[in-house]
Amino acid sequence: MGLIMTGVENGCAKVVYASCSVGEGLEQEVAEFAIIRRQLQVLEDRLDSMVQPRLTDAITNRKVNIAQDLREILIRIGRYKFLESHYTKLHLKPIRQLWPGGL
Repeated sequence: MGLIMTGVENGCAKVVYASCSVGEGLEQEVAEFAIIRRQLQVLEDRLDSMVQPRLTDAITNRKVNIAQDLREILIRIGRYKFLESHYTKLHLKPIRQLWPGGL
């Protein structure tokens, strides 16, 4: 602020113009980020819908290795609710084998 007040008029204009340019650039970046975030959400939803039925089959058929791999996918995309609800629905003691060390 002190530089703007004591600077030459041309210098002040450059500082103000630069700050406006930076502000516009940030607005564009935020808009692009929001678009990418929505696209990521759509992809996560699609992946979630593909993994859930396969995980249910793997747990039902006691295919521990497959279930662990599918569980990892859901954990990486932050979809814990399906795992929790599926665990409480089945009430199977062997299901604990799928979470070595817990969640």
